[in-house]
Amino acid sequence: MAPRLALASALGAALVLLAVSPPTPTVAAAAAAPGLLVPAYFDPTGKTGTGLWDTLTQTAGAGKVNVTAIMNPDNGPGSSELGYYVSAMRSFRAAHGTLLGYVPTAEGKKSQKWVVQQAQRYVDWYDVDGIFLDEMPDTDARLSAYEGYAAGIRALKPGVVIVGNPGTAIPAAYLAVADVLMTFEDNAKSYLGGGYQAPSWGASQPPSRQAVIAYDAKESQLSTLVGESVGRRYGWMFFTSSNLPNPYANLGSSGFWQALVSATAGA
Repeated sequence: MAPRLALASALGAALVLLAVSPPTPTVAAAAAAPGLLVPAYFDPTGKTGTGLWDTLTQTAGAGKVNVTAIMNPDNGPGSSELGYYVSAMRSFRAAHGTLLGYVPTAEGKKSQKWVVQQAQRYVDWYDVDGIFLDEMPDTDARLSAYEGYAAGIRALKPGVVIVGNPGTAIPAAYLAVADVLMTFEDNAKSYLGGGYQAPSWGASQPPSRQAVIAYDAKESQLSTLVGESVGRRYGWMFFTSSNLPNPYANLGSSGFWQALVSATAGA
């Protein structure tokens, strides 16, 4: 994800029967406690990047909370497979982490061929569990484009998970496109203030269908942020103390990640 997120084993933890369901036999689902959906937009090389992916892998392996990470080598998969990503992603998945590949969609203006090609590269090179479709619109004007994306992506791999990111409330029709929809992405002040708008379908769907991300959060707010998110029926979440222009370059300030894991696992 970039500032607007320009952003399967754990996700398939439960089977859910839905009033509106995507065209796949299983639906992404958080366990009893909410899961973490992490925009892991950091390179798994060098001291910082390696340490951050190691942290995600260790957290996934500990089993206290489901961890899903979105990899993003080059605003997408890039033009060739990267060996150092292969190794880090393999370790993460071996620890029972769920891996998604980031694909920008330009609000449905990208061609189906291009989007599916990007997804295919992630599947072929990194064996991802699913695809994260960023830059979704908040109206159904381009719904047919996303239906095409989803059909092409689902044909690539059995059980592939699709997470879509409009970053705000979105029409219910998109529930047939994505397993999970990110219906809020902004700063924590807006989320806890007047900036949150509940989707019309939120109360009728399992929490596993929704995700939230808020940046520029304080560690002292985590209990409130997680509690509020559970109340708003979010099954997947991520909060960070980092801020624009790139709040997803790390896991927040020292100690923030562990505090987030603890707050989420205890929800």
